[in-house]
Amino acid sequence: MKKILLGVLLLTQFSFYSNSQCTETSENRILLVGDSWAFFMNVDQTISKVMKDWGHSNYTYYTDLVLSENGAETDDFLLPAKQQQIQDKLLEFPSINIVHLSIGGNDVLGGWNVNFTPQQTDSIQDAVLGRLDSLVTFIKSVRPGIQILWSGYTYTNFGEVIGTLPTLVQANHPFYSTWQGMGFPTFTQLNAVQNLFTDRIFNQYSADPQVTVIPATGLMQYAFGQTVPLGVAPGGTYPAFTVPMPYGNPAYPSPKTTMRDYGLFRDCFHLSAAGYYEMVSNHSRKFYHKLLMDDVYATATFNESGTVTSLNNILADQYVGQENGESMSSIFSFDVQMANEAIEKASVFLRIDEITGTNFLTSGLEVKLKHGFFGAQSTLEASDFSASGDATAVPCVFGTDAVGKWVRLDLPANLLPFIQNGKIQIALSAPGVSASKVKFTDASDPELAPVLNLKFSGFVSAADLAKSEALIYPNPTTGNVTIQVDNGANLILSDLFVTDVTGRKVDFKIVDSSSIDISGLPEGMYILNFANKNERHSKKILKVN
Repeated sequence: MKKILLGVLLLTQFSFYSNSQCTETSENRILLVGDSWAFFMNVDQTISKVMKDWGHSNYTYYTDLVLSENGAETDDFLLPAKQQQIQDKLLEFPSINIVHLSIGGNDVLGGWNVNFTPQQTDSIQDAVLGRLDSLVTFIKSVRPGIQILWSGYTYTNFGEVIGTLPTLVQANHPFYSTWQGMGFPTFTQLNAVQNLFTDRIFNQYSADPQVTVIPATGLMQYAFGQTVPLGVAPGGTYPAFTVPMPYGNPAYPSPKTTMRDYGLFRDCFHLSAAGYYEMVSNHSRKFYHKLLMDDVYATATFNESGTVTSLNNILADQYVGQENGESMSSIFSFDVQMANEAIEKASVFLRIDEITGTNFLTSGLEVKLKHGFFGAQSTLEASDFSASGDATAVPCVFGTDAVGKWVRLDLPANLLPFIQNGKIQIALSAPGVSASKVKFTDASDPELAPVLNLKFSGFVSAADLAKSEALIYPNPTTGNVTIQVDNGANLILSDLFVTDVTGRKVDFKIVDSSSIDISGLPEGMYILNFANKNERHSKKILKVN
């Protein structure tokens, strides 16, 4: 694919919001590596913007013109200079524990032709997969245990972007030769190749606990829809959020409006800033948001969370504020799984659904915490509104206080001693606020549910989990899992638990002092959490039948 030269100085940035009483520190946590898609994510500062809007304003990324090169292919990252740069940055920034990897698209589009046989297509993709795996192996060798996200690609739009231009103009489009070299494939033909490539990478790493692949080739179709008739066959429109994910409708391209617009021409492959933002937001929903939590996190329990009001009403939705003289307090119930660790930091992550009246999130919130229940039972009672807690405080608010975004409430130190194993209820209110309210997303969708995030003192942090020398095998497994820790040290069985990818505790059986049985669980990915001595470990397990 042709390189597009832009006179842009690429420097990593981070931004955060905090109220005047609170301060925030930001650390490099993600290394951005890859081709032009990584290049444009850096130009747009996509990762930092998404991290802020998901409440992780203390996280950012690092890249440079060597690590994110417009036009790069997989073989470029097998050269000593690029591998040396990857190694140097991983060693320079010990806090980096994730590599966001975007590579392989140029290899496929630059080498494939519509007249290829299935065997020829497989041959090209086999070569790309081999080089990609060599790069992944190298990254793992530099930082054992590091997490790698292969971010993938969405559908291209050669056929409409170029095909609707006047005939004499088409050949002058910067991507015409790329489309011509592929033999002018239809949307269906090219999308099939992209889906095959994505599926093969997904299958290659589905059992690798260090590599995550999130297929989403149809994401632009899903997120933006085809709001004006497609300019070429098959024509027509469709609303946003209607095509099935992850593949959308392979007979259509990504909408032209999601392609990057340079003024003189529109791209056929690279996304607009809004497109890349939507893509990384999807990565956050499926991967980053929970991975960036600290030692233990819990999502709110749906049937035990909701709103209680000053007029003795109980609502299923999560409201804070006041309306028509009725004050509303949101109660979030969490099932915390921990031993007797001392908590160094606790945060609550909340997604904003609606804001009515004055936005008071930056200055008007109060948190009341109770170990156990505010009332006589875990389900909400009208008396919970005025019930006393173990402690009350004003939280520090970080993130983006806008509809559809997340805020992170860092809880003050006087609340931390009351966060213990078992049920925790947190009441969020806005005393003194009138004629204003905020609605938060409830716990019905685990991916968007409120989250309680805990960081312990005396244990390694999440950034260091990947460095811990601990093995689990076999992985994938049909049931039995053996846990091997350093020097044969004994596991602390009371600290051993298994969660699904949303953080919800699931059932398992302890076989003996070093193995468990998860044969009763459905197929899927799970997180095994365990400790020995002064180290805490979290490992992904793939359960298969």
